[in-house]
Amino acid sequence: MLSSLPISTDIDEDKADLGVLDEILKKTSELTNKISSILTQLNHRLEKVENTIKPIYKTTSLLKKESENIRGTIIAVERTRQYFNIVPEAEDVIKKGPEGDLTLFLDTLKKTNNSLNILRSSNFRSSEKSILRLTQLWKGGCLQLYELFKNSLLDFSIPVEPLYYTTKNLEFPLLPELPCSILISISSFFYSTCLDSLREIEKNYCDTRSGYTSESLKLLSKASLSTAVKREIKMYEKSSNGFVVYTQALLGMLKAESMIAQNIFPENYGDILLTLIYPTIITYCDTIQKLDHHIHQNIVTDFTLSYEIIEELSKIITVIELHGNGGPTVNELHKSMEIIGKTGTFALNDMLERIRKRCSAMTSISADGNVSEITTEVIFNFFTLYS
Repeated sequence: MLSSLPISTDIDEDKADLGVLDEILKKTSELTNKISSILTQLNHRLEKVENTIKPIYKTTSLLKKESENIRGTIIAVERTRQYFNIVPEAEDVIKKGPEGDLTLFLDTLKKTNNSLNILRSSNFRSSEKSILRLTQLWKGGCLQLYELFKNSLLDFSIPVEPLYYTTKNLEFPLLPELPCSILISISSFFYSTCLDSLREIEKNYCDTRSGYTSESLKLLSKASLSTAVKREIKMYEKSSNGFVVYTQALLGMLKAESMIAQNIFPENYGDILLTLIYPTIITYCDTIQKLDHHIHQNIVTDFTLSYEIIEELSKIITVIELHGNGGPTVNELHKSMEIIGKTGTFALNDMLERIRKRCSAMTSISADGNVSEITTEVIFNFFTLYS
């Protein structure tokens, strides 16, 4: 009996503890249910808030976008107004011309061109008068630049005396710094704004410098022919014809013209050079053809002149082909080389045939052992040919 009392007491205590735990679990369960209910209600409220905010956010985004569009439109309108306002400024500067302040003139003309392009793309009815006036200003300004370019070039394209430079071994003259800077500025301006206008000044440049080179070398062409015709009838001596000096002068002018064109038209100076030098090359090749005719008429005495012409012509072709391997200028030179090359071949064969015939006609060798006349003549001819 005594031993069962503690056990009963323990059981009662455990029951009491279980009762407390059961009560705690019930309260915990109730609390969990309440929290779950609160979270469910909170979720419903958040969904309502989200559904309310979404349209507001969308509307706000649209308003922001519209605001940006309005701001952009205002900026564009303000910019366009500036293009309208440039007319009085452009009129004043273009009226004064480019001679006073070329940089200001070019800047103003560039703004005029930009304004013209913007107004044309805007399609505003109110811009029609401004477009008309800006077009007039642009064309007028371009004409003034053409005239300035032409005059700046003409002033320093007076034909020179080439013998002065060749005999003293001097470089042919380049354009002075001031006019050259004017030409470069105008060329650069049109290159960045209007390629059609660039073509216009390129043509003017080629015409002017072409006349300069042709006129400068004209007398040397005549001298090459006259020295061939007026020479006494004897074997041709190397460099006794004016053609060597003619070629030397042409090479000197080619070098100078290449440097000038490269400064003014850096993008396509090779084409410019080949175009402007074409008339000069035509005269040069015509001189070769006339000398070729003279050689055929005097083949016995002047056959070595053909080889001298081939040598000089090769120098010109080498320089020209540095700037292009095709086109009329190169073609003319190669045609002349073909003509004079055939003459050179014919001349050599003719000389050998004459030697053969004379040797065949010899019946005996000189009894005194002296060198025969034909031997001396042949050695002289070959010495002249290869010297």
